[in-house]
Amino acid sequence: MQFINESNNGVGYPLRLFPGWFFGYKIDLTDPQWRSFRTFIPLLAIGSIIFILLSKLIRHILFPKSTLASFIFYFISSLLFVYFLHGNFMLIIVFVALVNYLIGRIFGSSKWNPFLSWMFNLIILFSSDYYDGYSFTYFKLPYWLDYNKGVLRWETYFNITFCRLISYNMDYCEQIRRKEGQQITEKKENEKWTEYRQRQESTLDTSKDFNLLYYFVYLFYIPLFIGGPVCSYTAFLSYTKYSNQQEVSFKRLLWLTFLLVIYIVGLEIFLHLIYFVGFNETGIWKDDHWGRHVYDSNQETSLSPFYVGMTGFLTLNFMYLKFLIIWRLFRLWALWDGVNPPENMNRCVCNNYLVSGFWRSWHRSLYLWIVRYLYVPLGGNRTRVWNIWIVFSFIALWHDLWWRWLAWAWINCALLILEVVVTHVIVPRLTWLNKLKVQRPYIHLAIETFTGGISIILLMIANLAIMHGFEDTPLFIKQLFWQNGGGFYFIVVWICLAIAVTLDLYVRDREAEKGAESRY
Repeated sequence: MQFINESNNGVGYPLRLFPGWFFGYKIDLTDPQWRSFRTFIPLLAIGSIIFILLSKLIRHILFPKSTLASFIFYFISSLLFVYFLHGNFMLIIVFVALVNYLIGRIFGSSKWNPFLSWMFNLIILFSSDYYDGYSFTYFKLPYWLDYNKGVLRWETYFNITFCRLISYNMDYCEQIRRKEGQQITEKKENEKWTEYRQRQESTLDTSKDFNLLYYFVYLFYIPLFIGGPVCSYTAFLSYTKYSNQQEVSFKRLLWLTFLLVIYIVGLEIFLHLIYFVGFNETGIWKDDHWGRHVYDSNQETSLSPFYVGMTGFLTLNFMYLKFLIIWRLFRLWALWDGVNPPENMNRCVCNNYLVSGFWRSWHRSLYLWIVRYLYVPLGGNRTRVWNIWIVFSFIALWHDLWWRWLAWAWINCALLILEVVVTHVIVPRLTWLNKLKVQRPYIHLAIETFTGGISIILLMIANLAIMHGFEDTPLFIKQLFWQNGGGFYFIVVWICLAIAVTLDLYVRDREAEKGAESRY
């Protein structure tokens, strides 16, 4: 509180605090992504309303019997939007898209199609980041083309486009094989499919449904272009060409819109009152760092384990709220237009105690994309022990070419393998534990909840590795548990998390009673 009060009184601390709107408090805008995104929210709100009204007007009033008119509208509006975002560098994206299209067309159902699609797009993904989006002079084109770069750098947002490029070619390959009777996904008995899964497994006409117009509309579809969620080509075309989504009612859409406003206001108030995001970013939690920012500059003290832990916990919750808003906004935009992509974060970040469960719900649309286009083609569960290292390493580099992302990926891989070994190898062999579940259910519950508490601690440390990297992760653990009072803090946190896991298990039991567990 001393730090917060000093900051609001104008004392110079290394946090990015700006004049706020909430009762005179300054707002912590240390996170550059949120600082940039919040300025575009009014423009996105106005633009989305205009887009949805025009789309409804064309589809339901002017040309109710023609899907072509809607696709032409999508195509023209999307090109204008992408040009506004990326300026002349839209030409590079179009060129990459055309090469990818040719790969799919030339190799069709061949195994070379997915292989070359992946290799080509990976080269573009990594080289564009390494060369800062390229320069037109690299390709012997006029230098003045470099002057108009738009409002956002294209290579920063190419990772979402990358997913769509892969999806188009691999869905085309799958549809040809399905037509030839080589690859058919059948619904298992008693298996519940969401509307999205049903659309994704639908059959398309390869001669009509994979043309260039539909391809570019899919790649540049405005509501999902910047931040997703990721939607497969087959599902997208099913929504836009054949029938709009039926899963989310009009009343539900209004409620989701209201919730989005609440989320935005809530995060803004959070950043006015709590500056732990800035604490984490500036490294004030590190050893002896805190002492340089209190009254006595010669005093060398570090934050207590409680404040170090709260720095990590509240930073992760800020990340959750930030991405919740970004993903909910763009998904809601698509829903109002009749497209229902997978919902990211279908569980609260604090309602997860297993590594596998967390990753199924956090960026769920990317998870489903990874399973469909990478994990299963690499062998799925049969090769899980080495498969997940490739998958998580790809996800890390897909985000950014930073060592701290690889630290995050490999720590999560290690935890996931540990979880698989414990739950699928060790626990089934412990017959006494299974008997305990029947004979002493409360003792079994205590073991399960306290084990889940340890899992949550490890999961939090793993996800903070995105910001801490290889170097600062051991230091964070040291500051959290190995300084004075760290042992007592660990016991208290462990007990609190065990209680939280008990609530998580209760929620899952309720979901099972309602038959809603398939959503997760």
